Amino acid sequence: MLIRITFILFASTLLITTSVGAWFFWVTPSFTNVRSTALGSDRVLLSREGQVLQVVRTDFTKRRLAWYPLHGLAADLQQAVLQSEERRFYQHFGVDVLALGRAARLYLNRGPTQGASTITMQVTDLIQKEVLIANQRIQNRSWWHKGIQIVRALA
Repeated sequence: MLIRITFILFASTLLITTSVGAWFFWVTPSFTNVRSTALGSDRVLLSREGQVLQVVRTDFTKRRLAWYPLHGLAADLQQAVLQSEERRFYQHFGVDVLALGRAARLYLNRGPTQGASTITMQVTDLIQKEVLIANQRIQNRSWWHKGIQIVRALA
């Protein structure tokens, strides 16, 4: 009887986890979709000859710069960003389990709060339609949101 209950609980958990993960994978936008949706906050007015006449800021709620390819950034700058933001970037798969454990331990011991979001997890927030288009704030600082970030980062 105990084996049967354990199997049912395991199978149910697996089914729910797989379903939630598949749903997040389905609703996570593609890079092409994100890039076409996320326009910069400035518009450039050009002459017939292609000369810049004026740069006009059209979105005053948030500053968004034009897309810039990663390979266009100097390698030293890339390394500096990774050293300051996420030293273990190349040592995990989008979710840093050690950082999550450290943040949970500090939280449970009522210590200072410490972030556990990886760059990947932060990007999953930034590419959501309500943030890109509607300029809504990202809801942070809850375990529920952290779980959503984790599932999106793995999708």
